[in-house]
Amino acid sequence: MARRIKGSGQLELDLFDAGESKRLREENGRLRAVSQRLQTQNAELIDEINRLQRLVYSSVGIVVPEEAFESNAGVDLRSVTKRSNIEDKIALFRSYFKGRADVYAVRAANTNGKISHV
Repeated sequence: MARRIKGSGQLELDLFDAGESKRLREENGRLRAVSQRLQTQNAELIDEINRLQRLVYSSVGIVVPEEAFESNAGVDLRSVTKRSNIEDKIALFRSYFKGRADVYAVRAANTNGKISHV
């Protein structure tokens, strides 16, 4: 159990005995292992989601480049302009939806307000 020591002013210290400190270190180690396991599981689930999205898209005839399922590492999305290559533009667009591959435009409007269907 923690022992509280009052100091001068606002300072208070919580001191743990040796047994409590050991228990806390063990608990910390256990939680780190759980965290690592969950991070690994999360990465595996993201891969599975990407695999299933590819399967769904191919079954309905939508061709999505393989790069669309990869992370956008190395692409500075703030520097994308109308003169940028198409891959960077797609990465910027996809970043607006935070990985929502099931969301896409069905129509667009130009600067004059004219609507075109995609």
